[in-house]
Amino acid sequence: MPRLSGWYKVGLIGVVMALLSVPVMAECSICKTTTAPTIVAEVQAVANVTPTAAPTTAPPTTAPFPTESPLPTATPTQVVTPIPTQTVLPGPEGTLPLLPGWNCISLPAPLSADYRKAGLLFWGLDTQGHSIYSYHAATSQWKTLAFDSPIVPLDGIWVYSATSVNVPFRYESAQPAPVSKSLYAGWNSMGFVIKEATAAKDAMTSVKDSWVFIIGYNSAGQKSETSIVRGSSDPAFSDSRPVYPMQGYWVSMNGKGTYTG
Repeated sequence: MPRLSGWYKVGLIGVVMALLSVPVMAECSICKTTTAPTIVAEVQAVANVTPTAAPTTAPPTTAPFPTESPLPTATPTQVVTPIPTQTVLPGPEGTLPLLPGWNCISLPAPLSADYRKAGLLFWGLDTQGHSIYSYHAATSQWKTLAFDSPIVPLDGIWVYSATSVNVPFRYESAQPAPVSKSLYAGWNSMGFVIKEATAAKDAMTSVKDSWVFIIGYNSAGQKSETSIVRGSSDPAFSDSRPVYPMQGYWVSMNGKGTYTG
């Protein structure tokens, strides 16, 4: 393995500290709790690299996906409102493919009124009692999506599915206005405004000097993907590796920035 430059040593130590500081995702205590993928072992292994010694490990290969734990107090059972009659709008239709277990998805444009809330988009989905989450990078806090929570374009949304299923949706417009997302130092959960597989460095041109790592989530294997590192010459971590439409990713930033599609 090629030696890591001083820049990568600092970046590696910083991302380890960021990983260790990410809060634990909370699962409703009245819901069935299943242990989600954990990165404790990987984080501890990377943390053993000291600042005075040349690192011998590669950049992180796991995303900061914490283990679920019950909330300290019970959350009232959600009353599901019957789905209203759907109105056909001019925007194009699409589907979100979900695999059994956890999935991280993202929508690149506003949805039509009959899909733009979490309870409408995921109507009828068997989550086996798991909540649906987004991550608020400004406060480094997980947010549980309620029935009326809006589906915000470019937000990374973590959703559990009991089976393989295609979730239908409709965009608000065939020609949506440009969207943007504020990014913060540390970890951000987000997607990209792309129509096909795109090299990470090209997908991130609007914040090309501010992003450090991108880590996807492999729903088929229920594990984090190998990290993409900005400027890496190592093919395993190259920023020429692709990111994909409607997939959510963890993006580590070295400062604030605004992503635009």
